[in-house]
Amino acid sequence: MDKMGKSLVVSSVKGGVGKTVTVLNLAGICELLNKKTLIIDFDIYTGNVALTLNTRFISNMYNLTQDIANNNYKKLSDYVVKYDNFIDILPAPKDPRASLKINLAYIETIIDLAKSCYDIVLIDTTHILNELNIRLFDKTDKIVLLMENDPQDVKNMKALTKVLNSSNSKKYEIMLNNSTNPHKHYFSEFDLETIINHKINYTISNKFFIKNIDDFIMNGEIVTLNKRMSNLFNKEFTQYTNLILNLMDVKEGDK
Repeated sequence: MDKMGKSLVVSSVKGGVGKTVTVLNLAGICELLNKKTLIIDFDIYTGNVALTLNTRFISNMYNLTQDIANNNYKKLSDYVVKYDNFIDILPAPKDPRASLKINLAYIETIIDLAKSCYDIVLIDTTHILNELNIRLFDKTDKIVLLMENDPQDVKNMKALTKVLNSSNSKKYEIMLNNSTNPHKHYFSEFDLETIINHKINYTISNKFFIKNIDDFIMNGEIVTLNKRMSNLFNKEFTQYTNLILNLMDVKEGDK
């Protein structure tokens, strides 16, 4: 690629809010936009992107960092696993002991390598504000913070946005995901925006709650690549699409 791709990290302030599913759904949208996409599983201790998509792999992020450190790196394709013609995955290690040996100093290098080979780089990570996530936040082009409509999540998100606002970060956006727990609705969106002191940029409605989501996972299927789901959840798919188009700096008149 002559032009560097764009990178986006999906994070949150608590677990169970649908980060991995969101990353996969965004990858599906990228494919529909004919964009070559790499999913990097930076949830290095418990990541399961490759498992969720029923892809088998040998090499992973640990092997990549080791080879970079020892000057044995040749090409990124040696470490990724193919999902289909548009989506590849850089898996987290299977063994958590290998995760402990990953040198975080190579995070920036990995993202640069990925952006040189792919149109879009989507990064799944943990909900913990540790050195790994701080490096990812600094390096990526856009940060999407996923949250639910419940008091604990709102309290934690308020604290995180305060930190990000104090550092003058303008590249993070908030996605309100009402689909994981469709019966949680403690606050209006106006109240949420007032509490966390930030706009809700994207909202996935409770209508997107999929009872048989486990069937998609067992089949290694991405929801946004399912034509029937596209017809049923057009508004939700549009939210994902707008996020990717904004990442690519596509203006309204060009969509």
